[in-house]
Amino acid sequence: MNVAIAMTLEDAIRQAGEGWLIDAFPPAAEGMEAIRRNLAAVHRQAQQRMGANAPDFSEQPLSRNFGATVHRCEGFFRRLVEDAHRICF
Repeated sequence: MNVAIAMTLEDAIRQAGEGWLIDAFPPAAEGMEAIRRNLAAVHRQAQQRMGANAPDFSEQPLSRNFGATVHRCEGFFRRLVEDAHRICF
């Protein structure tokens, strides 16, 4: 399957068919901000636990690697947003 390269994290989430994860936040504009906050928390925690060996969970690498790991990204996006919803609601 040929997948377009996502330019932003939002693009990657939407190209993965998971745009509803963003739009489920009231208002939808808050969706990406909540996702970014949760992603930053995951990134910090990974660095604390694993130091220099921690994977880079920042927005740019996730977006850049989306095309090569679509199914992994889809699952990661779902989990990231589920946690953001749990925290926010």
